[in-house]
Amino acid sequence: MKLQIKRTLTSRSERVKCVDLHPSEPWMLTSLYNGHVYIWNLETKKVIKTLEVSNLPVRVVKFVSRKNWIVTGSDDRLIKVYNYNTLEHVNQFYAHLDFIRTIAVHPTHPFILTSGDDGVIRLWNWEKKWSSSREYTGHTYVVMQVIVNPKDNNQFASASLDKTVKVWQIGLRAPNFSLKHDRAVNCVEYHPGNDKPYLVTGEEGGAVRIWDYQTKSCVQILQGHTKDVNTVVFHLSLPLILSGGDDGQLCLWHSGTYRLEKVMNYGLERVWMITCQKASSIITAAFDEGCMALRIGSEEPPISMDLSGKILWAKHAEIQQANVKVANEQEIKDGERLLLAIKDMGTCDIYPLTISHSPNGRFAVVCGEGEYIIYTALTLRSKSYGSATEFVWATDSSMYAISNGNTVTIYKNFKEFKTLKPALGVEGLYGGHLLGVRSTNSLTFYTWETVCVVRHIELEPKHVFWNESNTLVCLSAVQSFHILQYNPESLEPSSTTPDGMSEDGNENSFEVLHEIAETVTHGLWIGDCFVYTNNLNRLRYYVGGEVTTVAYLDRPMYLLGYISKENRVYLGDKELNIVSYRLWTSVLEYQTAVVRKDFDSADKVLPSVPLDQRNTIAQFLESQGFKKQALAVSNDLDHKFDLSIQLGDLQVAYSLAKQCDTTDKWKELADVAMKKSDLALAQECLQKAQDWEGLLLIASSTGNRELMMNVSTLASLNAKTNVEFLANYLLGRCEDCLEILIQSGRLPEAAFFAHTYLPSEISRVVVLWQEKASTINKRLAKSIAEPKSYENLFPNYQVLLKTQEFLKAERSRIKPACSYSQTLDTLSCNPVEEMMKAECSGAFVSSQLLNAASEVDEDVEGFVTIQSLSPGDESPFDDLENDKDILIPSHVQKLSTALLNELTPESSTSAAQLAGGTASEEVPAHQINFDTNELWDQELEIDLENLNIDDFDIADLNLDGDEFLLDDDDDA
Repeated sequence: MKLQIKRTLTSRSERVKCVDLHPSEPWMLTSLYNGHVYIWNLETKKVIKTLEVSNLPVRVVKFVSRKNWIVTGSDDRLIKVYNYNTLEHVNQFYAHLDFIRTIAVHPTHPFILTSGDDGVIRLWNWEKKWSSSREYTGHTYVVMQVIVNPKDNNQFASASLDKTVKVWQIGLRAPNFSLKHDRAVNCVEYHPGNDKPYLVTGEEGGAVRIWDYQTKSCVQILQGHTKDVNTVVFHLSLPLILSGGDDGQLCLWHSGTYRLEKVMNYGLERVWMITCQKASSIITAAFDEGCMALRIGSEEPPISMDLSGKILWAKHAEIQQANVKVANEQEIKDGERLLLAIKDMGTCDIYPLTISHSPNGRFAVVCGEGEYIIYTALTLRSKSYGSATEFVWATDSSMYAISNGNTVTIYKNFKEFKTLKPALGVEGLYGGHLLGVRSTNSLTFYTWETVCVVRHIELEPKHVFWNESNTLVCLSAVQSFHILQYNPESLEPSSTTPDGMSEDGNENSFEVLHEIAETVTHGLWIGDCFVYTNNLNRLRYYVGGEVTTVAYLDRPMYLLGYISKENRVYLGDKELNIVSYRLWTSVLEYQTAVVRKDFDSADKVLPSVPLDQRNTIAQFLESQGFKKQALAVSNDLDHKFDLSIQLGDLQVAYSLAKQCDTTDKWKELADVAMKKSDLALAQECLQKAQDWEGLLLIASSTGNRELMMNVSTLASLNAKTNVEFLANYLLGRCEDCLEILIQSGRLPEAAFFAHTYLPSEISRVVVLWQEKASTINKRLAKSIAEPKSYENLFPNYQVLLKTQEFLKAERSRIKPACSYSQTLDTLSCNPVEEMMKAECSGAFVSSQLLNAASEVDEDVEGFVTIQSLSPGDESPFDDLENDKDILIPSHVQKLSTALLNELTPESSTSAAQLAGGTASEEVPAHQINFDTNELWDQELEIDLENLNIDDFDIADLNLDGDEFLLDDDDDA
């Protein structure tokens, strides 16, 4: 019997007394002699949970998966229960008077059975607060193991050191019968199949016994161990008995022939326990120096389906048949288990490991135990048989090949046809259009008829799949799969070796199309589409270099076949459950035509593609680079919009954006429109997307003042303070910017903004700032100064006020964006200096000058100030007999002229003309209104320069008089 054995996990540790497998998770549970319990993840090969149960040995531990529990039994005589998700301690109780040896969990009832060194078996019910429902007495010494009959849950068996195995009924306290041994019995196990009412036991001295518990007779004694046997189990999916003992050996026995198939010793000393699981090829073992997980055999179940939907599978040695077409008469949902009518076909003479139909479906071959039998598929009548370790069909059902050792024999019409002995040996065979022979690190393809080498490939695949037209082949390796195109017309007679065969074949016979980094577990071709399942439990298909996921599977599944009339692909699992998924033939045909660039055929197939599959077609077309066709096929608005954006079709994208009317799509369309310089469309899209930042960018970039004003208004309505502030700032609306900062509570920023742009508003803003700061820290509020209260801290405040007034007119003057180059030099000017120059030249008169001119004081001879006169008022110059005697200096004329121009801007007549002269002439004082502090300062400086102290008569002046003395209380 050919067995594939692979070690998946090895861990060295202190003595491991017990192991158990979780029924649905990839977990291994171990208990150690030091009192610790570990949960291993067999996929990651790491410990995921740790429990410190006791200071004494934990001899037994079991999963109770339906309660998420771990139940342990240790030498402290306690049964302890933990939640394996939270590690919460659920319960504990004293179960026996001595060491606890074994725990058996009932598969359906809320019971556990325990036994120990006190020789008593007890039944515990966790739904009754772990009360002891029943005691079973009859053994006279230590009870080493208790096991429940999988075929009759009301029956269990026990093995004891009193040299007996007893069979019990749960409802009875006394045993039904006993099976006596020559030595102490350490272990017992029931046969899982319905065809054999057998028990297997292991005893001291190394013997393994097979018992028929119906006849109570010993069927066979297996001798292979040299020391005591501690554990023995039936494999649940292979015809194997596994045993382990003190000699450190793992022995594999054939359960039908009782032949010792294999002996393994991993150097971990004594074997204490072996466990296996239903529908799994994993077994685990506990040793003195650690634990181990092994994979024995293949995970793929013995099952096959022909082209018509008839399925053959094997349950142990029984062959059964089902038809999926009967199930298709009912409504089928993807992924649901099909309810099939099962027909018993008979019993096979060998234990089936694989079953496969011939390409035409007329025959089915069963392989196992190093033999093969070809049956007729309908009646299961034997057609041919023989010895073989491998069997494969050719595309022509009349031909097949077998391997024995390093020899490959080809049969035609059930007669030996050709014999092949590859120089590199034979490690595997692959059928199909060409015969594939796998050797070490290589694969060689041969023709079936002439057995000539077609191509030698440096690759060691696990599977080889040919499509129906024999033009494409998939080579599935460990971590990836390769799609190759076969070119039969390129084959020519090549140079041959002395044996009459070519050495490496024709290099042009195969062309690598794609390599996909996925592990294929099973696959099949539908046209040019390769459908497969991977190691991540995904059902996917490959076509034209693109991979599409059909479904996510909850367990490993294996492809059986595809029925085009039903548009469904069928899969089976290890437990022979059959499910199906919808896979439209028209979709696959369309994709195949596109890959072949046969668009005429694709257009003919398109009307038959269901509407709900059009998006799948569109996505495939897009992946192949046919975006215009994808846009025409797709019925998904989002996908069509994305395609129109990629194609740059703004009109189609605009109409789709209107239908979708989402912010993201308007923004995306606006970006594309700006790239294509369609600013009008970009502006509309941004407005519909309410993207005020984007609108601000367009308005500032294009110099569109009206749009900028709209942005300011819209930003204000939508509480976009930053955008509103920036828009007003660009528009020169400093007053509005200040109000935005105040309303948003940014008073410190408002104060500094006022200091920079609006000095006249500093005091108002600082007062608000002080009020807000006083609510937090009053001392902090008092430390903030403002110009009206602390003029000494703002020495240039009056100059800043005049500069603000000077710039106000400049801000109100609207300049087109095209004048930027002409005004560029002015951007680096100093506003204060510009104001002072304008004031000296008369081009600017501040409001301070106007306010000073509103009053008249006669303090210096020759100079008067004019008050504001109303119509009809008498002029202060009316009493002057000769106004020509009072003349105005020329530099004062310029200031007064500017003053008049400021007062009467609408007049085109200069002040000098109004005064009856020119600007260069001295004008009588009563004809001009003037007076400023600066005038007074300048005139006083001139008078002081012309002052002569000798002209004063101070003879009669008494400087010691009281009128010149000031009291301390008087103001200076």
